[in-house]
Amino acid sequence: MRKLVILLVVFMLSGCSFFQKQNEVIEEQMEKKGVSESVRNGDMYIKVEVTVKNDKITNVDIDEFGAKSFDGTMSGSKKELGDSYNMKSYSEIGKEWYEQIEALEDYIEDNGIDKIELDENGRVINTDLKMMCSIKVDEYLTLTKQAKENAESK
Repeated sequence: MRKLVILLVVFMLSGCSFFQKQNEVIEEQMEKKGVSESVRNGDMYIKVEVTVKNDKITNVDIDEFGAKSFDGTMSGSKKELGDSYNMKSYSEIGKEWYEQIEALEDYIEDNGIDKIELDENGRVINTDLKMMCSIKVDEYLTLTKQAKENAESK
């Protein structure tokens, strides 16, 4: 009988530590979301939303709201405007804004924000990203870092 009681006590104690470790693992893998915004030119604003898991940005969404197409006939977010934003013909790499921002978002998710290098004008100098994104991105990166900090502080 005594052996049975000792065996039960050992089993219960090891079971508690097992469940405690399971909770720690679950907590480490919990996704957190963060947002950061910035007003630009009075009527436009930038919004960045990120999802962070284990201190890594797993999803980032960058958009500018209150934008107008280059010919001034349409307004909305730059992602909503899509090809109608009409930046492609002005772009040195022949890509619309949403295509360039998508490349930036993918790069952040795949490589991390700290891997992005900028020139003095706020444009990327990473060769692989520069071919896909020639727009000025320094403000987007600042807001992405702030959104990550906001997520981590939750």
